[in-house]
Order: sequence, then C-alpha cells, then structure tokens
Amino acid sequence: MGTAMLCPDGMTEEGGATAFLPGSHLLADDDVAAARPPRGWQPPLKDIVTLACAPGDLVPIHPKVLHGGEADHRLHRPDPAGAAR
Repeated sequence: MGTAMLCPDGMTEEGGATAFLPGSHLLADDDVAAARPPRGWQPPLKDIVTLACAPGDLVPIHPKVLHGGEADHRLHRPDPAGAAR
C-alpha cells in the first residue's frame, strides 16, 4: 500500500520542496530502529533527491521512504487566490 502527497501550490527547491533519500524504503524496520541517528543527522547531500512539482501535482510515495524538508524561507509567497496583500 502506498501514499501520496498533493502539491496544491506546487513546490520549488527555493520554497522548501520535499527531499527524499532514494532506496531508504528498502531498509529493514529493525535496522532503522536500531540505528537511531543523532538528532540533526543528515545523509550525504549527493544521496538526497529534492522534488519540485507544479501546482496540483500528485506525487506517489512509498510509505517507508525517508523524506523531509525545510520551511519556505521566501519573504513573499504567492497568494493562490490572487488577492492583493
């Protein structure tokens, strides 16, 4: 069984797009539980894949793949309703 991520506003690398660790879904549950990496641990940058997507994209994700992202640090976010700020 899988899961999916809906991107209603789209995602860019500059806007905090989700990053994935390819192959991490193949790790055994016991191995992951035993490893307990230190807080703040990050895999090598060369191993990370960042996903950008257009507004409305649906991204299928294996439920065990390791993923995460940072906050959107842009000062001005587009308003999806087009309202002036």
